[in-house]
Formats: sequence, C-alpha cells, structure tokens
Amino acid sequence: MQTINLQGALTSRFALVKLAGASFGVLLLTASPLQAENKPKIYQPDSQPFYQSYGEWAAKWYQWAFSMPASQNPLTDTADVSAGQSGPVWFLGGSFTANSTVVRHGTVPAGTALFILVLNVECTTLEEAPFHGDTEAQLCDCAQSHLDPVENLFLIVDGVSVQNLESFRSKSTLWAWSLLEDDIISLPQPAGTIGNGVGDGIHVMLKPLHPGEHTIRFGGTFPQFDFSLDITYHLTVTPK
Repeated sequence: MQTINLQGALTSRFALVKLAGASFGVLLLTASPLQAENKPKIYQPDSQPFYQSYGEWAAKWYQWAFSMPASQNPLTDTADVSAGQSGPVWFLGGSFTANSTVVRHGTVPAGTALFILVLNVECTTLEEAPFHGDTEAQLCDCAQSHLDPVENLFLIVDGVSVQNLESFRSKSTLWAWSLLEDDIISLPQPAGTIGNGVGDGIHVMLKPLHPGEHTIRFGGTFPQFDFSLDITYHLTVTPK
C-alpha cells in the first residue's frame, strides 16, 4: 500500500496561497483621513475585468503558476516577480514554506491590473488524497472542504486594509496543465502528463496602480493544518 506524505502534500498545496467561497458582499475599506483619498480600486467579484470572470482569471493564475518549474518560479522565490507575466493582468501569490513571512520586490508596468490570491487551495486529477478528484464536481468539493476553516485573512494595499475579504471567495473554472519535470507540487507522474484542476480561494483583482512605489501585504491561516502565510510585495509601477 502506498504511503502518502501528508505533511509534504499540505506544504506544497497551501504554499500556492489558497481559499474560496461563493457569497459576494459589499467591499468596505478602512483608512485614516490621509489614506482615504488613496483607497485601492478593486474590481468587484461579480464583474468581468478584461472580459473574463474572476473564476476564469483564477484558472489563468494556476496555469501561470504551473507553467514554470520550481527552480524558476516567483512563488518559490527563484525568479523575478515579472516571470511568466504578460498582458493587462499580472499575478501575485503566496509561498511554499509553511508559517512563513516573505518579502518580494518587483517592477510592474503602468496600466497593469494585479490578480491576487490571498489564500487558496487547489485539487487536481494527478494528486493523491486529500487533494485528488476525478471529476470537476469532485475537484470543487475537494478544494472547498480544505478552504472552509480558513481564518485571519488580510489584504493591505498601501496601508489600507480591505475588509469583508470573504466576499471575494470564488472557485476557478476547470484548468489543465502539462506536468513539468521540476513541477512545483512534486508529483510522481512523468513530465508531459496532462492534469486538470480546480482552485478555491480569496481572489482580489486590483485596478492598475498609479506610477510610483506601492506595498501590498496579504495572508491568513489554515488552523486545521497550523499553516499560515504573511506575504509582502514592494512594487514599483513604472510610467508609460
């Protein structure tokens, strides 16, 4: 009988930064008087930024993350924030180290929206339990079950805390990827094996930030696994 390294599986899984849901609420921001005029502008979760739903952008986030080997991936801090990024939306995510505090620096072109996975979990057809599913419905249920207990969520943009983050919980659409030899979740199948997945998470898309220096900090806790993340991006938005 095959022995599953549950702790290793949990570490690789939650490091992608994961979470989910389905209820959409009103976005509230808390800010000091000096910060009020600089409140972050956010696409609402029921909108379709750049003609794609939040679920479709989440699927693109996973395909972006899985398109790069672990040895050359922004999420393992082995590549620049710009790696694999293109188009009007760039992706930000967590870390593969449990209970970690990570600080990253990068440069973003002006006019670029930022799709952030505050916390998230994905399940796929290639993994063993507890992150395995054979059908889209099974994958959805799998990811949701791991995300429900999450707590201590936070997202702070230039000193302003975004409230009611649970209202940004959503599931990705079904996505596919081709396994790399140095894949970020260390699966035993040979490189080139095709898998499908569904992610469930707290997804927030920031509208393009004005040129200059910005700080984005986010994270949260999976109490059932004693796993927490605290991620900070210091970004310079360059003028056109």
